[in-house]
Amino acid sequence: AVYWSRRGKTLIVSTDPAHSLADIFETEIGGNETRIAEHLFALEIDAQKSLAEYKRKLLAQYRQTVQEFEINLDAYLETIEHNPGAFESAIFDEFAKHLLRTDYDTIIFDTAPTGTTLRLIFMPEYLDSWIKFLIQSRKGILKLRDMLVREKDPVIETLYKMQKQFQQIAAVLKSDKTGIYLVLNPETLAFAETARTMKTLAFYHLPVNALIVNRVVDEKFPYQGYLKSQQKILDKIQDKFPEMTRVNVPFLGEEVKGLTRLNELTRYVEKLFS
Repeated sequence: AVYWSRRGKTLIVSTDPAHSLADIFETEIGGNETRIAEHLFALEIDAQKSLAEYKRKLLAQYRQTVQEFEINLDAYLETIEHNPGAFESAIFDEFAKHLLRTDYDTIIFDTAPTGTTLRLIFMPEYLDSWIKFLIQSRKGILKLRDMLVREKDPVIETLYKMQKQFQQIAAVLKSDKTGIYLVLNPETLAFAETARTMKTLAFYHLPVNALIVNRVVDEKFPYQGYLKSQQKILDKIQDKFPEMTRVNVPFLGEEVKGLTRLNELTRYVEKLFS
């Protein structure tokens, strides 16, 4: 984000419920865009606020689409935050909103751990098929109830709107305007997880642009056993992904926080886009 902010207006968005942007930039960041530097802005998605907005949106949709049935929507929506997938759906709504923005030159998503992020990325694929099923089901219901004479059906309209949004998001994720960069420490478990992630992404035609190997020690590191174990993993990465663009970021001996230290790291990021 610091690197790209030198080249245009940049927004970094954290989708991780355990936000770390405020700690990294050493400034308070919340659910509203916070200016970090001249062309750099940051935002941490507020999970509870997102869930509340998701419930509000659902209520508006349900009032329109199930008005012919006697259902206590308010009572139902009070329990929705405990429903499976409600939290992910709320975060996805925020993710989608920012992904489709055009008021920034670059938007970067600092994502949650792998499993949560993969569900976020693949949600358009999952839901598109589900929406198609719901559309066909709704058409069948209308036909059975002899309601096809209606000029507009609010349920069908809502489903088509959702389908269009999912398709837009999938198109952006698969376009050459989007890049996926995986960060890992040179350790056995991190390597195994990264390899599985790359395989899953490839299955959905979402190639990884580069690997960023973090906290790489050099021959001066005092613990030779750790140095040797790191080198084994670095060799494995090279053997398994020989054609993959890769950047090794050295272990700097302390946490990297604040713009001054982050600026020091941009020289490694530059290698990805040279």
